Amino acid sequence: MNSEEHQDRLVDLLLSESVGRQEPPDVRARVMQAVDELPRVVPQVSTARVIPLPSAKRSKAPAFAMAAILVLFCAIGAFFQLHRISGDRTPVLTEVSGMVDRAPGSLPVGESLTTGLNSSAVLTYPDGSTVELSEGTTIKVTAGSRWDGSKGIEIVAGRIDAEVAKQVSGRPFLLSTGDARAEVVGTKFSFSLNDDRTRLEVTEGAVRFVPKEAGSEVLVERGYFAESGRLGFRHEKIISHGITRFTLMNADSDQPLRQEPLTDGETISLSALSTANINIRADYEGEPPSMVQISLNRLDEGPTGLPAHASQAHEHPPYFVAGDYWADGRPEDCHAWIPRPGRYRLRAEAFYTDTRRGNPGKPLQIDFTIAE
Repeated sequence: MNSEEHQDRLVDLLLSESVGRQEPPDVRARVMQAVDELPRVVPQVSTARVIPLPSAKRSKAPAFAMAAILVLFCAIGAFFQLHRISGDRTPVLTEVSGMVDRAPGSLPVGESLTTGLNSSAVLTYPDGSTVELSEGTTIKVTAGSRWDGSKGIEIVAGRIDAEVAKQVSGRPFLLSTGDARAEVVGTKFSFSLNDDRTRLEVTEGAVRFVPKEAGSEVLVERGYFAESGRLGFRHEKIISHGITRFTLMNADSDQPLRQEPLTDGETISLSALSTANINIRADYEGEPPSMVQISLNRLDEGPTGLPAHASQAHEHPPYFVAGDYWADGRPEDCHAWIPRPGRYRLRAEAFYTDTRRGNPGKPLQIDFTIAE
């Protein structure tokens, strides 16, 4: 239906309401004429533009602020965690004797420590673990990953004796050399590196020993040792006996000057002896060792007056500190030694295999003083 038809219908409705169906003919004509004369106005339909209120737009500022706070808390937590871990695996040099290349105090990861001749040092960890360095020992403080909290020591040379407190599960105390490593969870033991040989001896508990050679990993229990190096891998029971005493000898008669052994801290007065020509014999128990290594040093580093051959390995009993005349067919004839006054340290260690320095027994060490 077009617009004109709408107009006709509208007029018809108006007339029917006003004058009925019998309207005069001219009335309709005049109404139609008036309608035609009305101005044509096309209404403009406006489209309203919806402008959102400022509050209707979601702001991202709170989310960014919350994320920043979380990052800050995480950073603070990580800082304190790293600080705690660093403290737990940082030992303190608590005891020093003789020549040590550091003063007492903390020894952070990556730092090293060396003891000189006739010297020793003790490191103490926050958990109560202690590590004692023997003379001529160099170590480096190490650790596992930055986050796992494990601690450790690399043995560069020498020997340590340690008592390690029980460690957190999965975070053993780690010891290492170029030949092997040991994983300790809580026990007493010694760990050494000498002559390209790494040796672990366990006094209490058990320690996992992992040589560089694949397939030789073992759990070393109390009373046993494991070693690895140039001569291969070994895991055996520790020889409990070894050098048991030192006897002061008369080099003129090749007989003991007395029946009592030398004792640690003793003073020997030369003027009180029947002869100035003396020697010292290292005595043992059980079967004869394959070799005995003897060392005698003055604590003031002065000359000892021993013959040159005295520092060599002693391969046949009896084992005299100043040597004997075995090469001349007189093994019982001890070499004469006229000691110089001073303080001395004597150490002897017996070995029980054909290989050099293999399976040592318990060493014996004493300090004594020679007086005029």
